[in-house]
Amino acid sequence: MWRGPKFVGWYMKKADTDRSTVIRPPMAGRIGGAFATVWIGGLGIFMLGAVGVSIMDDHIGVAAFLVAIAGFTFILTRYVFRDVRAKWGWCIAVGADALDLDLPDGRSLIHRLDPVHRQISYEQIEVIETRLEAYRSFGMANMHRSYALKLKTGDLIVLGEDRALGTGMASTFFANTVEQIVQHGQLGVQDLGMVEGNGGVLSVLFTSPPPWDAPSLGAKNRAALWRRVAWTGALALIAVMVVLLAATYSSVPKLFSSHSITPNVWAPALPGHVVAARATMARSYSPPVYSDRPSPHFRTTEQRV
Repeated sequence: MWRGPKFVGWYMKKADTDRSTVIRPPMAGRIGGAFATVWIGGLGIFMLGAVGVSIMDDHIGVAAFLVAIAGFTFILTRYVFRDVRAKWGWCIAVGADALDLDLPDGRSLIHRLDPVHRQISYEQIEVIETRLEAYRSFGMANMHRSYALKLKTGDLIVLGEDRALGTGMASTFFANTVEQIVQHGQLGVQDLGMVEGNGGVLSVLFTSPPPWDAPSLGAKNRAALWRRVAWTGALALIAVMVVLLAATYSSVPKLFSSHSITPNVWAPALPGHVVAARATMARSYSPPVYSDRPSPHFRTTEQRV
């Protein structure tokens, strides 16, 4: 009897490619997350170097400020790395009779979940539950949609979450995954509405999700949260544009500055040996010294007479 894919660590070997569909997060997101982790970690290391320079220059206040920034940068690096590791390890094989789950522990940014590596038949699944989760922090708000398998035994297996809903950066990977599971297993989907959790510090530190059986918010609160989410997405877009404009402005040569424009600014490039020769001549050249006294080798008309 076919038992589906066989799991080996984070990777999965599929036993029968014609009878199952292997679903993984998009490769672009996994590679982009890896680059983001390296970049943020490198920024933290650079900050530590700046701390050392500040201490040697006796700028203790600046050093303390940079230590705080470096600390938060390393926390953010761990946060992003946890998410990237989960994306590389997350995998579901949707078969004809069962699901083979390979779910790492970091598949949710907010929920603290245990890893799941098991096979579940469709007959064991009662329904697929989903809900919106809002997290506010410093006047901003993020909206996630979590998906979970509710088994007939009462156990709940959280598959993951679509993030940044209501903004231009929204993801729909898990919505598409659940749609495929529903089609294969002829399962139902139950929407639990919207709940609000603790966003902590920028949804990175001191966060906590509401219980899964928490009641849904009212219509007025839901509308207010959606407005705040839209405002947060617009603010993030403006911040990205400001950073890009600042980077572009700083990289443009100051050709229109009075100190940088020279008569030869548009002159064609000269060979290297010509440039070196001109530089040597310029260093060895001594301007003539003019004097009001006549040269001893020069005789005037009166002297000749």
